[in-house]
Amino acid sequence: MRLKGHLGLGACAVVLACVASLAMASDRDKGRDKDKEKTAPSPVGSWFGVARPCTPDTGDFFHTVLGFVDPPAADDPNLCSVACALNTPSGVCPISQFPIPEVTMIPTINADGTVTAFDFAEMIDHHTVAQGKWEFQGKHRIDPGGKRLDRYQASFIWFQTRPNASPNPVATYAGVMRPRFVTYFDEDDPDLMRGYIQPYFYPITDANGFVILSPGTPFPSPDPMSPLPASCDPNAAPDPTQPHCFGTLHFIIRRTPSR
Repeated sequence: MRLKGHLGLGACAVVLACVASLAMASDRDKGRDKDKEKTAPSPVGSWFGVARPCTPDTGDFFHTVLGFVDPPAADDPNLCSVACALNTPSGVCPISQFPIPEVTMIPTINADGTVTAFDFAEMIDHHTVAQGKWEFQGKHRIDPGGKRLDRYQASFIWFQTRPNASPNPVATYAGVMRPRFVTYFDEDDPDLMRGYIQPYFYPITDANGFVILSPGTPFPSPDPMSPLPASCDPNAAPDPTQPHCFGTLHFIIRRTPSR
């Protein structure tokens, strides 16, 4: 009987050891899965790049007076055609009315679905940092016959100032800028994205800088929380009751390295 008892205890020990080993292996597998999730390519992170108009206004101050020349290397006709397909049947982007010929920017795409964007013009016109939201919009193709890429769209808001006329140098609150910000992500080249931005101005304030509210509501007019217009036509006459798009700018942004 003692012999049988010893065999029973030994068998139990073996079973328990096997169960513990399997549990440890399962934990290791889960750990590896988590590591894979952490390292899976995604657009989450901080990016740096320069955006330039798809169709620049070559007769503006920057081109005629300062001699600004749009470098051909920055041109991306396929992407601009995709961006402006709603504006013209040919997909040609209208001439940009954006007040500066390029925007150096640092957008950050956060894992919680929010986005933060800085650009160099904050030092010029003193507008604020932009904050907003991004979402995945499926697989799309930019280049004819090219690879289908992950399309992400974001929209964010910054407060825009209006410089006052002399002798009062203090700027007043003019309204908000809310762009459509679209990027195309390739898992096989995860540190580079092509994209475009279409900035819309919402004139939500009066001449004194006070917010105009829709009658009977606490919400601004025009409402910057409403869906963005489908198209971007910078040649349309500005309407103080509607958002106005200044043009389509395209870019290539690169992921900010950790070292």
